[in-house]
Amino acid sequence: MLVNLPLWRSLKVSSKALEFCLEKWEDTPYHDQDAFNHVVRGNWLKISPLWNPRIENVIDSGDGQTKTLTKEEVYRRNLSYLIHYSGPGKPWFYMSFHPQKRAYLDYLEKSEFRDYQFPDYSPVNRIRRQVLMMRRAFYFLRNGAV
Repeated sequence: MLVNLPLWRSLKVSSKALEFCLEKWEDTPYHDQDAFNHVVRGNWLKISPLWNPRIENVIDSGDGQTKTLTKEEVYRRNLSYLIHYSGPGKPWFYMSFHPQKRAYLDYLEKSEFRDYQFPDYSPVNRIRRQVLMMRRAFYFLRNGAV
């Protein structure tokens, strides 16, 4: 989401969204997203999915055609404008296979949190991860994706 902050502030979008959440909390399963949608009422523009890759992304291929790429394809091809660690595969977990986990770990190493320990790291998960990596490699090898 990109926001024109001067306009956002002049229209008091944040306070109106908070007010909506407090009054209609039972109608906001997506919390801030529901509230912002209520306040802006369709007064928004669609941006490229490369700003926030989803499960499937319809991308303009530049020649007037479109193609659909998965989130993993977008990240593996390095097409996204930023990395959004959405979904359950968070890179700060040992068992994550997020396609941009290496980027997270590279920046983590440069930060003051470089001594971070994965909360789900254990000898059992180390074996599980090795087995899953072998299964994934076999799958991609068998399907010609390597």
